[in-house]
Amino acid sequence: MTPLTWKSAGLLMLLATKAYSLESNTNEGEVIIDGYRIVDLQTEVAWKIGEDPIILNGTVQDVHAQLLELNPSYDAEAEELAKAFLAKREEEEEQPQEKRDHSFCGRWPHADQILARQNVRTLRGQSGRPSLGAGPGVCARVACTNDGGAVVWWCNDNTHPVTLGSFSDIANAATVIDQDCSSWYLGAWILRGQRFHDDNVNVIVRSESGVVLPESCRGIFG
Repeated sequence: MTPLTWKSAGLLMLLATKAYSLESNTNEGEVIIDGYRIVDLQTEVAWKIGEDPIILNGTVQDVHAQLLELNPSYDAEAEELAKAFLAKREEEEEQPQEKRDHSFCGRWPHADQILARQNVRTLRGQSGRPSLGAGPGVCARVACTNDGGAVVWWCNDNTHPVTLGSFSDIANAATVIDQDCSSWYLGAWILRGQRFHDDNVNVIVRSESGVVLPESCRGIFG
């Protein structure tokens, strides 16, 4: 599989009332979220110059791998595909976080801060429009790396589907979790937490070692 760098991913095209814990299912080796259904993330993304956008499933790492299968020249064309989107994204990232939003720190296994920040960089550059089906109670794994050393989840507690304008909202929430929930432990910075937003979606940053992960989550991207 072609390694996914934050730069190439950057050219690809988040109030729940209760915090739900992510737990490892020791029998099946799968991640579960109490009270939630696990679904695949969907992303509408431009894949080839002159062609209509398509819908792809999975994490941002999965999407990148699928795009290269569909269009081996994708990385070379991605800058042109993403140019208009990136200008819009930069404008969106200047918007402040809503004061009603809040973070919940703890509960899950600690993620490595360096790896979590790699995921954030990838999300900030990921073009396309992420979508989750109607809830309440659906979550999708959005980004991951290093055999689950840092994983980002996005959850929907609305009774209707949710589509974001970009992955920047998820990246912003993960960044706030980093700011609010990081700590120094045994010589390394770690973090774990959940960011709730007043539009009934939330983002979780944690680790997932010891569970069955998608192929795209195995190994390090840098």
